[in-house]
Amino acid sequence: KGTWADFATGDKGGDLIDLVRYIDGGTDVDACKKLAGLLNVSAGSANAKNAPAKPAAPEWIAIQPIPAEAMNKCPAKHRQHGVPSKVWIYRDAQGRPVMALYRFDLGPDEDGKPRKVFAPLTWCKRSDGQTTQWRWQGLPQPRPL
Repeated sequence: KGTWADFATGDKGGDLIDLVRYIDGGTDVDACKKLAGLLNVSAGSANAKNAPAKPAAPEWIAIQPIPAEAMNKCPAKHRQHGVPSKVWIYRDAQGRPVMALYRFDLGPDEDGKPRKVFAPLTWCKRSDGQTTQWRWQGLPQPRPL
């Protein structure tokens, strides 16, 4: 953690700069300058490296229409909201399913009014093409009527 303590006096500090300031007196700036001199470090002498780039999260692309074998594996409940009170299947002009919309009736709010949550569910393919799965996300723009 970088903490220090003087057990004889009970004084403590959080880091090396605090310790130098405690021993020599002065300000944080004075302590930093003294440490820089002791460590032979000058301003701007260190080469800072950029943090490695975090790989972008894969994008999930809705597959339309949803294949029949995927419809047979449609989730029966939501991981957070549980079993839905109603499910609507949205279809394209040919009657093929493109999305499901789940409604969850939650407990009442602080005013006693019933709460409900809607969650769209689409059959998706990961942008790298490695896998397909159900995802709690809606259809991309432009959405079908």
